[in-house]
Amino acid sequence: MSMFRLPAWVIKMIDRIRRDFLWSDPDIEHPGCRLVAWKNICRSKEQGGWGILDLSSFNMALLGKWRWKLLSDSSWGGAKILRFNYGGPNWDLFRRTTSRVSFFWSGVDQCLPAFSGCVSVQVKDGANSLFWKDRWFNGRAPMNIWPESFLLSRSPNGTVREMPYLLASSPFASDP
Repeated sequence: MSMFRLPAWVIKMIDRIRRDFLWSDPDIEHPGCRLVAWKNICRSKEQGGWGILDLSSFNMALLGKWRWKLLSDSSWGGAKILRFNYGGPNWDLFRRTTSRVSFFWSGVDQCLPAFSGCVSVQVKDGANSLFWKDRWFNGRAPMNIWPESFLLSRSPNGTVREMPYLLASSPFASDP
């Protein structure tokens, strides 16, 4: 579950086995009446559920840990491989429009927007922080604050460090 995104039919089959086990009498071949909706059982105990894992959400959380690994430990052995194959020269791990995407990365790629929405970036030297896409400006991404400017940007994947140079070479920059 932490390496690949499970297809919906697999989650459905596993949940069916778990529901049947939970609601079966001694005769496991004939499950009894389901007394509570499965989504309610999968809630946390504090929310009135039984604390049973929602496999779809758990699978997405495990896949989101790949982004966390890349952000928190750049010396990790797999970071170089993943950055080379999918990340480019900086930490831009947002959706790419390349045809060369593995089954593993397509699953990770689907959970990145949700994961990135929960993580804010601390700008240090600006080399690893995307100017438009990372949440570094008061916990928000500039592309969400100024969407029109983001759409007009010639460098949507530029880092915070690169941005002054990109603005200076912009056609909107004033001549000294």
